Amino acid sequence: MTKKRLRIVYLIGSGYAASYWTVDPLVKLRELGHDVIAVCPETGTLAQRFQEKGIETYAVSFPGRLINLIKCLYTINELRKLFIALKPDIVHYQITHAIFLGRVAAWLARVPVRITQWPGPAPLKRKSYHLADLLTAWIDGAIIATSTEMAGIYAKYPLASIRKKARLIYYGYSSERFRPGVNGLSLRKKYGASDKDFVVAMVAYFYPPTKDLYNGFGLKGHEILFKAASETVKQDTHIKFWIVGDNVTENAKWYKDYLKEYAHKLNLDDNVVFTGLIQDTPSVYAACDALVMPSFTEGIGGSAIEALLMERPVVASTVGEMAHAVRDNESGFLVPPGEPHALAEAILKLSRLSPERRREMGRAGRRIAMEIFDMDKVARQTGELYMELLSQHEAG
Repeated sequence: MTKKRLRIVYLIGSGYAASYWTVDPLVKLRELGHDVIAVCPETGTLAQRFQEKGIETYAVSFPGRLINLIKCLYTINELRKLFIALKPDIVHYQITHAIFLGRVAAWLARVPVRITQWPGPAPLKRKSYHLADLLTAWIDGAIIATSTEMAGIYAKYPLASIRKKARLIYYGYSSERFRPGVNGLSLRKKYGASDKDFVVAMVAYFYPPTKDLYNGFGLKGHEILFKAASETVKQDTHIKFWIVGDNVTENAKWYKDYLKEYAHKLNLDDNVVFTGLIQDTPSVYAACDALVMPSFTEGIGGSAIEALLMERPVVASTVGEMAHAVRDNESGFLVPPGEPHALAEAILKLSRLSPERRREMGRAGRRIAMEIFDMDKVARQTGELYMELLSQHEAG
């Protein structure tokens, strides 16, 4: 297959999705010789992150909700005009708003290759989004399923024409960005952790509860962690919990206040610290002793992969792809989602291991993460998919 320099537009549907997973793939594709352009909402910090990396960036006005038909039509038209002006070979969209609006806009603009990439399965568990996907997935040349669970969802679609579009390609993570050796002492000091404290970090945005899902809890399981924490501190007051993250959108501000009050009612003021959003996540993993991810649903579970690359053991729910990297009693411990007692037991078990045993688990975690989620491998797989689809398009 002849290789060529591609012009790739990445459309991201959330201005707050400023994590490395949204930026590093574009940097890697640029290193491979392609022209890359980012398009994201006007709000949030993502545009700034792209610009800091020297990536050509455009901001558009996204509707707050997809049911606002007039604003959706406006955004589709703005995207259509932008795509026509940029003349990309590929439009690759991620996150719900970008996927549904970007599909229509890219089709109207006659972009040769159109690709969806779902970060996780949560949106397709909502009936309205599932139906919208069924109605619009025909537009895509391929749909990247970033986990085996996502691939399984598409394997059950009633239309064979959609089923065959799904390709399993994981997200890639930089083993250079996330590597052991970072000094986390200053961060421990900042948040009052002593040498005796066992610090458990949770790194996640605050996703408020979704109607009819997860028994009224947020999908990342913050409430489950607080219930578990209330058990652990009764047995060991030196276990501290850092809640690293912030609201996922401006409309979700209330949820952060709710979580703080929730922790307060469980008498966790001395053991739980809300740090806010920390952009330098490698320093967080270096400063903590373990990471916890009590999610109800995940694609990969990016924070877990990052922590493993930093040689920190992880306690995680058995959802998404985390069970592939967080191997029970090897690189961490796995627990059923939504069960605070099991989560508390796993955290206590990890805290009671010797430091050397935890280091062994951390080293194992890094080896596993590098094997499965290597950025170079993922970028190569994605580039090969681009070339395949473009060749099919050119062949007619």
